[in-house]
Amino acid sequence: MNKIIEMIKSKKIIILTIVSLSFLIFIVIKINFNKQNSTVVGDPTSSPVNKIASFDEIIPGKTSLERINELLGNPLESTKSGELNVSTYKSTNQYRNHKVYSKNGLAELIVEEIIDGNKTTDDIRKIYGLAPEMLYEKKLSSVFNLYIYPSNGIAYLGHEDGTVFEVWYFIPTTIEDFITKWGKDFSKEPSKEVPKY
Repeated sequence: MNKIIEMIKSKKIIILTIVSLSFLIFIVIKINFNKQNSTVVGDPTSSPVNKIASFDEIIPGKTSLERINELLGNPLESTKSGELNVSTYKSTNQYRNHKVYSKNGLAELIVEEIIDGNKTTDDIRKIYGLAPEMLYEKKLSSVFNLYIYPSNGIAYLGHEDGTVFEVWYFIPTTIEDFITKWGKDFSKEPSKEVPKY
């Protein structure tokens, strides 16, 4: 009789051990799964999201000038720059207007002027993570750099303190093509010009 009781106790211990180990394995798997799915966008270890940027409803390469005029109003002025038409649109600051560079009736680049700090570097990083590319203005006195997300079609002219001066929206591309097309006033190295007095 004692042998039977001991066998039953042994089986209970074995079953309890198996159940406990299964529960522990389940908890470990659940914690690891949650960690993988909760990577914070903007965390330097996270990769940028695969989202194409747009200025309100304006998507470079897809939005026509007619639709842009519906969304932003009539342009204040339109000029030609090489193959591109450049139209300026009213912002909330009379001295700094939004610009739309278009070709064949479609927007190719939109430059959004950021007024009164209504958008910061953190706002952009929360969506796209840290910028994979950065260029320097070709001016010794410049304190703003151009932070670029080539595959997302967005860049911003910003400062280390979080200030954003402009946000650029463009057709997703490579950094090399971006520099050729839009980054001629920028370089990969800080300016080494000696100021003239």
